Amino acid sequence: DNDSSWYDLKAVIPTVLTVSVSGNSGTGCDIGGFELVCTPELFGRWIQLGVWLPLCRVHTSKHRETKDNVDQEPWTYGETIESVSRHAIKTRYRLLPYWYTCWYNTSKNGAPIMRPVWMNFSRDKNCYDKQVEESEFCIGDSLLIAPIVEEGKNTRKVYLPRIEEEGRKNVWWRLETRERYEGGKEIEIESWVDGRRGEENGGCGVFVKDG
Repeated sequence: DNDSSWYDLKAVIPTVLTVSVSGNSGTGCDIGGFELVCTPELFGRWIQLGVWLPLCRVHTSKHRETKDNVDQEPWTYGETIESVSRHAIKTRYRLLPYWYTCWYNTSKNGAPIMRPVWMNFSRDKNCYDKQVEESEFCIGDSLLIAPIVEEGKNTRKVYLPRIEEEGRKNVWWRLETRERYEGGKEIEIESWVDGRRGEENGGCGVFVKDG
């Protein structure tokens, strides 16, 4: 059981990756944290990350609302976080065919659904950097996920691996904004949970390989 803390949110990626590459693809975390009290910003960031885990669920010990024990539902934290949550969940549902393909593939060949970046781009030495390894991950063959997991941050750096597959361009597309980027470079993106641009970018860095 995890806690509602920024420390535990930051630990989600390396922890779930470890379980995933150990042979259990159906893994995730308690979105929002199982214990302690989650803040609106923390919940918003957690669900933006959580919808990209193979097992996606909000799960908590907080079964009743009191002064110090807030019911942990997206609408608990006000209209802005509810909107951010709705957009994140809708994005996951939009990609259900892709998720089904990932689950089918793992049932046939055992390849993890959630993967370290270096697993898909083993020839790119930058993918072995600890910062990249612990803050970005791939879903299947084509998606790169780069969420913000630090309090008060609205920007982050993202390393986009160099694509060297035959028949593919060395190009990444940001899912929500349709922005085009060259692989093998570090970029900086914005990501909000205060309603300013949540509907535009989904609050998370999601990138799709060209082709």
